[in-house]
Amino acid sequence: MIPNSYWVVENERAEKFWLIMRPFVHKILKDLFIAHDIQVPINIPVIHFRCSDVPFIRNVHYHFVRYAFYKDCLELAENRLQKKFDSVLLLSCNIHRSNPVYQQKCNLYEASLIQYLRNINYKVNLQCNSNIHDFAALFFAPVVLSPSSSFSFMSGFFGHGLFYSEGHFTEGKGYKLENKLGDWLKTGYSIPHSKVDDYENTEKVIAMLLE
Repeated sequence: MIPNSYWVVENERAEKFWLIMRPFVHKILKDLFIAHDIQVPINIPVIHFRCSDVPFIRNVHYHFVRYAFYKDCLELAENRLQKKFDSVLLLSCNIHRSNPVYQQKCNLYEASLIQYLRNINYKVNLQCNSNIHDFAALFFAPVVLSPSSSFSFMSGFFGHGLFYSEGHFTEGKGYKLENKLGDWLKTGYSIPHSKVDDYENTEKVIAMLLE
């Protein structure tokens, strides 16, 4: 049986499993989109920004990442594709298992990320559509940046384009991420919950994200 968190690729064994499954899952998802006439033509990188119930509930698999992750991965993708992007699509929905306080704080975090991306010369298109259409946007995108989430892993890792992710570790369980994994997985950008006193103190946390 595959545990619920098996999408968290902490070791070579888990990565090998998903690499083997990748063409099969890709075909299943592609056929599903075609059957339901869900086509999302998109030619710019897509960033999945996960903020609603997390990070406030301090899930051991979901963490904020320093904004340098997005900058560095965009540069990697542009070099690999030999193409300069001037825009990105930011998928950000703050209502999943959320509440009014979390939503208001997420709006502030979202605004700070948008400003950061604009400061490094990217136009930002903001989107929060239905789950299936946002999933399809990630699937069809030329580049997907994921700060570790099951939603963007299943859509981006098995999608059409380049996929870069952070995280994929379990905080507080003594796990240590192996360094033999593929170039898609980046490390060193996540902010552990243990380093954050209060996620509702957005000013202090944003300062950490900008470091």
